[in-house]
Amino acid sequence: MRTFLASIFAALTLLVSGCSDSVTLSIEHCYPSGMAADLALTDPARTLGATGDYNYTLCSARYERVISAAIVTNGAIPNTTQSRASFVGIDSAHFALTFESVWNVTLTPASLRQALDTHCSSPSAWGPMLTKLGLAGPDAASKFQRNQCANSTYVNTMLGGNNGLFRNNGSAFARTVSSEQNGATVLTWTRGYLLQRYGKPGCTDCQVTDEYRIVIDAGSSGTRLSLYQITANGNGAYPQVTWLTTLKLGSTDKGIDDFVRTANPGEVNTKVIGPLFTKLQTDYTNNANWLATAQNVKVDLLATAGMREAEAKHGKAAIDNFYALIKTYITNQAKTGSSAPANRTSTAEEVRTIDGNSEEGVWSWTNLNDHYCRYFKANPDPLAECANTTNGMYGVVEVGGASTQVSFPVSGNTDPANNRYAVTIGGKSATVYNKTFLGLGQDLARTSMAAQ
Repeated sequence: MRTFLASIFAALTLLVSGCSDSVTLSIEHCYPSGMAADLALTDPARTLGATGDYNYTLCSARYERVISAAIVTNGAIPNTTQSRASFVGIDSAHFALTFESVWNVTLTPASLRQALDTHCSSPSAWGPMLTKLGLAGPDAASKFQRNQCANSTYVNTMLGGNNGLFRNNGSAFARTVSSEQNGATVLTWTRGYLLQRYGKPGCTDCQVTDEYRIVIDAGSSGTRLSLYQITANGNGAYPQVTWLTTLKLGSTDKGIDDFVRTANPGEVNTKVIGPLFTKLQTDYTNNANWLATAQNVKVDLLATAGMREAEAKHGKAAIDNFYALIKTYITNQAKTGSSAPANRTSTAEEVRTIDGNSEEGVWSWTNLNDHYCRYFKANPDPLAECANTTNGMYGVVEVGGASTQVSFPVSGNTDPANNRYAVTIGGKSATVYNKTFLGLGQDLARTSMAAQ
């Protein structure tokens, strides 16, 4: 991420140089009052340096600088008043509004500021927060718990601040929704990718019945393997794309981009890809059909913001060589576990970095509106989360680790040059605006804020 962060910091330097010296905007203003100065934040890799002294106005001002710098490098914030639908937030936008047993304002986003003032800035707020979380002491707090006040302040600033997405139409941001329901991962762009692939008109290899397919989401902060079962008739009708499981390795996996310029980049296979396939076979044991299948399983590895930044830093040739190592490993060696049927094979299909505008964000929008709103079905039967939408759809604000995607349905024709893309599934079409902002993901924004 160093190349992108360098450009962010350069822009921040210009912004800071023009600010008044009358108020010091310090990092401790983003952390709970009473948090110890020497408590490790873990991400960013530093301590506070001063006792936590949360102040929404001063913390938000630090994040305003980050957002302004990102606008310099990414372009203007989209005009959300053009959306044909109200909006929901997902991923880190959702976690900003629901903090375990401390606060939950997912249905009333405008209440987030009050929740922050109540729980982060009250005298010695850190102690009562640890008690509410059921933690024995500060050392037991996770990275996310330690950074929650900062993260939630960022999301609230991005939504309604001076350059916020909804600064002129705050009521358009209706709520947030979880990526999981009853233990199942329901919101993932990987399913949106498959819906568009198998549901588009004219697809020549989409006539399948109970086909298993693996999609690996190589994200900026970790790698996730998802297994799907697909039935499609190949003529553009609505496909059945059933999520079966999603697996990840945990804290040891920081993203495949960490391996690009190492002494042995092939270690990405032995340390990430191979262990994910093994985990699939050892952990996903409640589906007898999958365990017994001798199919040639198609595998896609699609990378996001971390690998976009890696290409900017290391060059296209290095990334192409890196992907070639992964593709060869998947096809020749990555058997889906030692106990898999001897005649089961895997074939690497797409192994590449995806576009944040025309692909990742659009796929997230597609999957959310299919799952919650059932928009692409011939006879939509929306879930309760989609009961009060406009035109049967939602716009989506997806806050990731390194980037944020903003997607919403618009009127008029498609125009890729202006971020307007066509989505057609099952004979139903929509024009979707989507824009990705690298640097405005929760983790990168926090790192930039702390570095001022």
